[in-house]
Amino acid sequence: MLAIERYALTNKLHNRHPAEKGCLALLYLTACLLARSPDVPFLILVLMTIFTVLVVRIPLRVYLGLLTIPVFFLVFGLLTMAFSLDPPVTCVYELSLLGHRLGMTPEGLAMAAQTFWRSLGAMSCMFFFILTTPVTEILAMLGRIPFPALLLEIMILVYSSITVLLDTASKIFLAQSARLGYNSAKNTFRSLSWLVANLFVQSLRRSRDLYLGLSARGYEDGIRFVQPAKPLSLPFLILASASGLLLIFFALRTGGMTF
Repeated sequence: MLAIERYALTNKLHNRHPAEKGCLALLYLTACLLARSPDVPFLILVLMTIFTVLVVRIPLRVYLGLLTIPVFFLVFGLLTMAFSLDPPVTCVYELSLLGHRLGMTPEGLAMAAQTFWRSLGAMSCMFFFILTTPVTEILAMLGRIPFPALLLEIMILVYSSITVLLDTASKIFLAQSARLGYNSAKNTFRSLSWLVANLFVQSLRRSRDLYLGLSARGYEDGIRFVQPAKPLSLPFLILASASGLLLIFFALRTGGMTF
């Protein structure tokens, strides 16, 4: 089982209806996207972090570790936004590169900072949702609304394949490590090549077994699975909607995003 899925099944909100958590995350995410100043995204980041760590009881190191992965790619993307080639205005910081000026303009710096906080706030909303709601519940909820059936089935099959492949890769890696398969550069390269080759064979075998299993069960028009019924808490839904709409109001008052 994936670590994220394990936390989603054992957190303090696992008995809550997925629509409640989805409503909270969606409204907060909308407020992040509408805000044009870093105040509201920063507030949402703080609120979601406190709620996820202290209320949901997700370990802080796990939460920060998940945030670190997209932040690493975000920083490199923001560098291209903050710096301009041969800017016509005065720069906060500049350097010479192959006869050209590469400078950081105040406008580019402000845009990069706004994008940084908006992205962090949006990621905190998404991580709250995926850390409190199992994928099966998300897919079941999508199946109850006007969502394309073909796309939903593809999501189910892809998630199932990824789970099996990651579990197979971890078992192969553990077996190779026990046989000192990574004790040198040469053995590491050889072990990784065998690992990739075995995963390719396993993916083909898994696809064939999945097709045979669906055909044997009379698959025709859709994949159906049963989920336990969870009561919808009206007070929680009202509180989530009120707080989300209030943040959207603040985001629009501070200069909502124009389309």
